[in-house]
Amino acid sequence: MTDREQESARVGEAWDRIESWLSRHAPQTMTTLNGPAGAEEIRGAERQLGVTFPPGLVASLRRNNGAGERRGNGPCVHADFTFPTHDRLLSAEDIVSATTQLRGVMPPADDDPQGRYWHQSYVKFADYEVTADGLTVDCRDGEGSGRVGRFFDESGTDFGLAPALSAYLSDVAEALERRKPVHGRWPLVFNGRLLWETASEGNPDWGTGGDPVPGQADGLPTLDLVPKGRVRATELVRLDELGAVLATASTEQADDTAGRQMWRLSQETGLIKYPEVAEAINQFRAGNRVELTDTNRLGLRLRAVIHASRRQKDPYRRWSAQALVTLLVDGPHRAVLEIADVSSHVVLNWREVLWEDFGPPPLLPMPDEDFWANLRHPWIEAG
Repeated sequence: MTDREQESARVGEAWDRIESWLSRHAPQTMTTLNGPAGAEEIRGAERQLGVTFPPGLVASLRRNNGAGERRGNGPCVHADFTFPTHDRLLSAEDIVSATTQLRGVMPPADDDPQGRYWHQSYVKFADYEVTADGLTVDCRDGEGSGRVGRFFDESGTDFGLAPALSAYLSDVAEALERRKPVHGRWPLVFNGRLLWETASEGNPDWGTGGDPVPGQADGLPTLDLVPKGRVRATELVRLDELGAVLATASTEQADDTAGRQMWRLSQETGLIKYPEVAEAINQFRAGNRVELTDTNRLGLRLRAVIHASRRQKDPYRRWSAQALVTLLVDGPHRAVLEIADVSSHVVLNWREVLWEDFGPPPLLPMPDEDFWANLRHPWIEAG
């Protein structure tokens, strides 16, 4: 076999492994892979861009012509197949569109006709879609041809991912089969969807429950005790199905879920070690009113924790303290949303945990625009 044939075969083998895993574990994501691109469609894309695609990219397009569909400037739907970098696999048509867009933003300089920030022979084959970031393949001839990198709109392209697309796809297949991280992200499944997650280790060990509560507030940050009002539906969209669960939950259900979530997060971040915090969460979960001011014991404790967290460079405990303020000031619906945001940084399976704390109820289908537009809930602002 020629080198070209070997690369094509390796791409096919890697996709076999990826698709087999998706079929068994993430069928929703599997259905988003499009059918194969035709030879003429691929040649047309090459003509439009004035490049010759490496054999690995051609083989990949002949296998899966992208995943889902392009949605303008919006992010991809989370069911779509994405790589560990959260970049959606592009079709031949989308490759032309995404690459042409970058060429227009990054035209070559007069003294560098080959391009600078974006080389004119680079092709984007997977797109982050929120920013210009995405996976890139080098279409230049010679050494390095076919290597895979990632373009960052702030710093350019780093080709450190793989020497060829087959190698990159094999890394992804290995991560799925062995449930191990690749490029810092773990493959997880929730409700039949493949998700790539990352979590940083918290630092729950610093500080002790016996740390004195400040007698005065000099130099301490104030708490945000002004209620923010109803949660907007646009804030819940990022929780996908769980956003729909929260949007339809009663106040009693939200109260119970928020209390459970706050207790868990406080344990993950070490916030629970402070007796004022543990007492406040226990009182909330018991249905009792918890008073919070800038100058009462609980308020001074939280202000001191936030101040110390900045010195310790521990954003997770600081965010956890701020989430407790939200719970006591704004109520459970906004608190659940905020706690989920923090938990997503420190707990890999935060979706499973949140769903468990909800009951777990049956999961609704992925909410669409009509769901949010027609939502009626006293604590949620539809739209």
